[in-house]
Amino acid sequence: MTGTETRGTIASMTGFARVEGAISDRLRVGIVARSVNHRFLDVMVRHGLKEELPELEALVRETVAARVRRGRVTVQLRFAAVGSAGGRAAVDTGILAGIAEAVTELELPGIERSVRLGELLAVPSVVRIEEGGIGLTEAELGGLRTLLEEAVGAFDAMRRREAETLRRQLLDELDAVERFTAWLGERVEGIQERLVEALRERVLRLLGPDVEPDPARLLQEAALAADRADVREELVRLESHVAEFRRRLDEGGAVGKVLDFLCQEFNRELNTIGSKARDAGVAARLVDAKAAVERLREQVQNIE
Repeated sequence: MTGTETRGTIASMTGFARVEGAISDRLRVGIVARSVNHRFLDVMVRHGLKEELPELEALVRETVAARVRRGRVTVQLRFAAVGSAGGRAAVDTGILAGIAEAVTELELPGIERSVRLGELLAVPSVVRIEEGGIGLTEAELGGLRTLLEEAVGAFDAMRRREAETLRRQLLDELDAVERFTAWLGERVEGIQERLVEALRERVLRLLGPDVEPDPARLLQEAALAADRADVREELVRLESHVAEFRRRLDEGGAVGKVLDFLCQEFNRELNTIGSKARDAGVAARLVDAKAAVERLREQVQNIE
């Protein structure tokens, strides 16, 4: 957990923030930060400038990494010169000459063919502003760092607000798993007894009324059937996983990977329970529990 995180908070891997401000007398910068889910931290820097600015990209990555542990984060920077600084006007003489020639060749009744230079310069694409290179001074890099920290801070705050909504949804689904565990724990012995009785009836039906089954062998098979239907160990592990999920969620930080692993363990135990406790009443409840775990895992994918 980094020093910027508060114990107990979690963050979503999706967020957005927009900040704009001056970093010097000659430059203003607009910053947009957004992110989507990703297994690791992947920071993409876009600034739209012709020249490479490795110091700028390093600054952005450092600022993002101080707050974010996972996710694909895109940071878009838009530089704008204050006043007329940093740019010059350029005339596309080729387009200008072509327009002038086309105008002189036009023959339209009632329309004078003469054309003024100022009118031609007003045509879109004839005049463009070419930005000069933006070499950032130390002071401007400092101003940009402050602006970046503001943008990433706002971006991180949005991620944490979104995660609090996710937390409530996670706890609701976790409650459903916990209710199933408690419900099944109260019925384990009854399920075993029904399976043993079903085995006894099947044996008698196969042997017929004239054959008396060996009581010792029947008892042995009943014991095996009861043992195979005993899901108490799975329930204990399931309860342990639920408790660990709650603890990790309460502890906060970058817990998404751990919570995803626990969801896999939930599924493992539920599948084993389904194969052991072959009971119609259990099967219906098990479907609901598995659906809750699936929703749980889908939401966990959004947690950092």
